[in-house]
Amino acid sequence: MESKDLRESFIRFFEERGHVRQPSSPLVSDDPTVLLTTAGMQQFIPYFTGDRDAPHKRYTSAQKCFRTVDVEEVGDTSHLTFFEMLGNFSIGDYFKAEAIKWAWEYLTNVLKLPADKLWVTYFEGEPKRGVDPDKEAHDLWKSIGLPADHIRGFGSDTNFWGPPGESGPCGPSSEIHIDLGVERSSKPHDHECGPNCDCGRFLELWNLVFMQYFCAEDGSLSALPSKNIDTGAGFERLLMVVQGKNTIFETDLFVPIIKKVEQLSNKEYKENEKSFRIIADHVRGAVFLIADGVRPGKSGREYILRRVIRRAVNYEHQLGIRTHRLEDLAEVVVNLYESAYPELRSQLGLIKDVLIDEEQRFRKTIERGLKHFENISAGGDVISGADIFYIYETFGFPIELSREIAREKGTTIDERGLEQALKEHQELSRVGAMEKFKRKGGGQGDEVKKAHTATHLLHQALRDVLGGHVTQAGSRLFDDELSFDFTHPTKMTDEQKQKVEEIVNQKIKLDLPMLTEIVTPDEAKAKGAIGLFEKKYGDRVQICSVMEGDQAYSREFCGGPHVHNTAEIQQFKIIKEKSSSAGIRRIKAVVGRKAAQ
Repeated sequence: MESKDLRESFIRFFEERGHVRQPSSPLVSDDPTVLLTTAGMQQFIPYFTGDRDAPHKRYTSAQKCFRTVDVEEVGDTSHLTFFEMLGNFSIGDYFKAEAIKWAWEYLTNVLKLPADKLWVTYFEGEPKRGVDPDKEAHDLWKSIGLPADHIRGFGSDTNFWGPPGESGPCGPSSEIHIDLGVERSSKPHDHECGPNCDCGRFLELWNLVFMQYFCAEDGSLSALPSKNIDTGAGFERLLMVVQGKNTIFETDLFVPIIKKVEQLSNKEYKENEKSFRIIADHVRGAVFLIADGVRPGKSGREYILRRVIRRAVNYEHQLGIRTHRLEDLAEVVVNLYESAYPELRSQLGLIKDVLIDEEQRFRKTIERGLKHFENISAGGDVISGADIFYIYETFGFPIELSREIAREKGTTIDERGLEQALKEHQELSRVGAMEKFKRKGGGQGDEVKKAHTATHLLHQALRDVLGGHVTQAGSRLFDDELSFDFTHPTKMTDEQKQKVEEIVNQKIKLDLPMLTEIVTPDEAKAKGAIGLFEKKYGDRVQICSVMEGDQAYSREFCGGPHVHNTAEIQQFKIIKEKSSSAGIRRIKAVVGRKAAQ
């Protein structure tokens, strides 16, 4: 069964049982507590919590997902960053009995997987949280005919599914694993083995979540308005088993990419498995992230994209590929997925442009940094943290790449020394910024405040005119001038620029107050502040809001200086709008007296 057939087979199976086919939501989630979509259930959360009425009671989907927690594991037989999750969902309709029955029926009757190779797990309870063992799930699996020794109980680490963010719907789960055979075990064949053993013999295929609780940020549980079902079957893993392959990278979703890498590198996959696998995974993830509006940058999801692109380029480099080739691999990815995700074809040109630009930038960094890395790593088994920081600060050579190359060479980095160098740099940067602002003094300092507050108004005005995909990608202040980078795929029209300028000047004329608050990161998120939610903030953060009545027109995480009222800005004028890099636009503007000239 080919990948496209497996995906369609799953969806149709549940459509025949009353489920509505739901398109995949974008990788860029509307949920402010998460950077990216990591699970199939995320788009259904408002239905599970009762915040919105569900148009239907049953859904099924193939959801695009991206997780970075396993990025260091990519290169083995089964870990990925980008993957698809097949799922069926019930909002207050059926519950455990139907979910278990249909999962078993699909795996054994439709896919013809051997029943004697399937094992299941269930939640064995957590007295501290007042959650009893899931005896019902245990008994339902037993009634299907599974032998008792193929039904195993586990704790909350594996069998209590929590929310994708800091709070949300959750519940006990029951996982379905397949025994791949003793020959797949990395341990002696006579050792005690079963689901969740780390030896490689068992592979989790499907997780059935019995979603009946709401988990608060403090970990406390309360009952949801209804009992729900959320399941997730790993598409690539299921495909590996159905196609009888030893790894996910031998399936028809990866073989064409790997063959293309062989062609470009003139090397064989079997001799360079890890490098090939990382490139194949990361280029898939990059294609889908770019198609969903993400662009390479320094923070948040933009940094995630930059990291996977640059990791792929690093491994290309190790294979001897010395010029940009990710765009060639992107075309293979689009060919593989366009029947399921037709939007990829229409964006292929943009995807290639982003990949070419980022790869060219990083290849220059690699060439400069590698020369210096060879020098600093030649002295022994441990590389000085200060030296690693030096090539990071001087050449932009990523610390993650230094760590990866060090591992490849069998050397280690003095992480304590590196941490100390980073802390010293951060402190010097903070003091330097404060001194720079103090030196400006008087009128010039006031102009910086005007420009800084104007960037907040500009950011929101761009989102109003161009759409919610707009996010800040960088900014610089020069007294009464500002430069603002933002994510947007195309050149702005004259009408759009005029509209943005009009909105900003309207807010200036309204003499709106600027409210500064010191709150916890969670309180800032709850207030809807725009910020980098993956950043490690302290216990308290500053948010700055331009207030329009009792509502905030703009609200962002920001520690900088601002005017007290927007009227102090006086006037705002866009001077130029141009491309900064692929998918990133730049606006240059002036404020105050200069804007009035």
